[in-house]
Amino acid sequence: MEIYCKGTARIRHNMTGEIYEIESDELDWDAVASDERQMGPEIHYEAAVEHPKLGELTWGLWEYPVGLENYHETNAGPHEVIEDFEYGLEHANPSLMNGSITLSPITPSRSS
Repeated sequence: MEIYCKGTARIRHNMTGEIYEIESDELDWDAVASDERQMGPEIHYEAAVEHPKLGELTWGLWEYPVGLENYHETNAGPHEVIEDFEYGLEHANPSLMNGSITLSPITPSRSS
């Protein structure tokens, strides 16, 4: 499981109205917290950028249960997010993984 992040975020400064662009390759995602819950761990991933005019901008993604995206949040402080990245959990494609998957037909059992 990996986090994908595509596109450009556009953020309008709350005082000047100037629009700034952040490229997706500027983000580094890290697991920042994990809490044990009923169906296993909930993992919080976060990417942060310290912008010279906008201050700290953060993008958060929560995985719960493991393997499923539960929630995501963009925090631009007092500024307005005009356009956000497309981001989330990316599941591995089984056909690209090493090894193979074999499916067997289900044979109905016969009652005596």
